Amino acid sequence: MKAIVIACIVLSVVAVALADTECVKYDDNSGLPNPCVGKRRVRDRNQENTYCCADASLRPLGHRTVRAGQPGQYDYHCRCITQDEYCEEYPLFC
Repeated sequence: MKAIVIACIVLSVVAVALADTECVKYDDNSGLPNPCVGKRRVRDRNQENTYCCADASLRPLGHRTVRAGQPGQYDYHCRCITQDEYCEEYPLFC
């Protein structure tokens, strides 16, 4: 019984860790190397920006600040929602 409880706790922690992978902004016109090579691409809810999800084991978990594509736009915190493969954007306010 004790082993079952421990296994459930471990699985819960792993599931939470994998659900919050890091997102990286990808801009086709930036001229920079593509950060999305080998990673799953995701679109934001407005289908305007493309991000890619890094593997949770390769990068720190948590939120990453990403620069919006056009000058004057907000920076965002981007959090990958792996269930529907979208990124949620949160404007940064100082």
